[in-house]
Amino acid sequence: MDGKNEDSQWVAEADGINGTAYAITSNGTPYIVDYDSRLYVDLYEEDGDLYLSIYAPENAGTEEINYNPVILGIQENDAVRRQVAVSQKAKSA
Repeated sequence: MDGKNEDSQWVAEADGINGTAYAITSNGTPYIVDYDSRLYVDLYEEDGDLYLSIYAPENAGTEEINYNPVILGIQENDAVRRQVAVSQKAKSA
């Protein structure tokens, strides 16, 4: 996940919120260190695997939005930091 840049056209889900999820692979237990307050960010477990979900509200504007990165730390080694950069395209006319 280091330096991964999600620069895709977000797909609106039924609830009107856009988002994506990343599988997390690490040698430790991840926790959320920091994220942009405009994003909805969560760590969850499913079938023994950890996932980071990132949801962004629909961009109804005409300008692309570059959010501050979502930064994860690893419990067992506080020096380890991983981040996901989120860029959201503008709504097409």
